[in-house]
Amino acid sequence: MKNTFIFIFCIYTICINSQSFTARYSMRCTMFEDGKINNENTKKQFESIFANNVKEILFDLVYKKNKLSFFHQNDGLSSNEMNTIDLSIIKAKNLGLFYTDIENGVVKNEREDFGKYFIVEDSIKSIKWIITNDEKNIGDFQCMKAIYNTTVTLNQDIGQTTIKPKTVIAWFCPKLPYSAGPLGYTGLPGLIIELNDDLFVYTLKKITYTEDGNLTLPKKGRIISRKNYISEYNKLFDTNEYENMPEELKVKK
Repeated sequence: MKNTFIFIFCIYTICINSQSFTARYSMRCTMFEDGKINNENTKKQFESIFANNVKEILFDLVYKKNKLSFFHQNDGLSSNEMNTIDLSIIKAKNLGLFYTDIENGVVKNEREDFGKYFIVEDSIKSIKWIITNDEKNIGDFQCMKAIYNTTVTLNQDIGQTTIKPKTVIAWFCPKLPYSAGPLGYTGLPGLIIELNDDLFVYTLKKITYTEDGNLTLPKKGRIISRKNYISEYNKLFDTNEYENMPEELKVKK
């Protein structure tokens, strides 16, 4: 009986690992939700400058044999016609393509920053999830909550950066036993149905199973480690900020 169970489990695992599917996610900005801006005057000022999810932004996660790619699906992302800035569109453009190889523990992010192209490599092993007892239903899926505490480097001004704590929240479905999710996040015993990453939330809209998915691979850009990319980005940020300053202010602090 024990050997029979092991055999069935192995067959089930092989089927799961060989399964291909495309999961479509929508993204929304939560800047004006949940009291994230406490000052009402500041909130009104921001609302007059930034649009709030004027256009639905869609992403596809393609999964095939423990490899996955994640990228936005909207053709020709453009700003809305109003005199405001749509943060979701800006975010989608900046994210680029994520390609994850689960077996080799690597995630690659193909992206453009200040006219320079990079393929940023990172290890998925550094993601340490804390699975909680919290549960909720998202659509037809019963999900569990997982938390990942990390840090983010922010550029404040020329030559000035700061490191702040960041909490990523994932709601995953154990009944969909695929260790996959938006933005290259993996490592959970179930597909991520909803991901709360800073000011943006990614929510699964539908999942379509296929016999053979077409992965999108990173091709354009210089391969660079995450650590070196952060240093390179800071230099590009400083150069861009300095070049766009009024001439009378071009004196580095």
